[in-house]
Amino acid sequence: SQAAKQSPETRIRENLANTLTRKFVDVMKGYQNAQTKYKTDIKKKVKRQVQIVKPDASTEEIDAVFRSGGGSGQVLKSAILTGEAADAVQNAYMQAADRYQDVLTLEASVAELHQMFLDFALLTEKQ
Repeated sequence: SQAAKQSPETRIRENLANTLTRKFVDVMKGYQNAQTKYKTDIKKKVKRQVQIVKPDASTEEIDAVFRSGGGSGQVLKSAILTGEAADAVQNAYMQAADRYQDVLTLEASVAELHQMFLDFALLTEKQ
């Protein structure tokens, strides 16, 4: 009897509101599922990367890396700096630092040569 008292416009609005509410709930469930899948994928990736660096890593260690927020990057960095690769990395760094110093020296020489040309041009102009 109450449904008979409602105007058709009110029923349409209620039906539309109910439909939109159901759609919203479905979309939110999809979002939640996507979020859960993403988190699972990230955990798997972190686990793989930690196990590459430290094959005997325990579940607690992997969880600690995941919770730390530093991700596996910190684990990889520390493994590179302390592992067998440390010497090769340090040698590469030293070579790069030496080349950088060479570039700075060359840059200073070019600046000096430029200044000599300016001085020479000034002297030539005065004559």
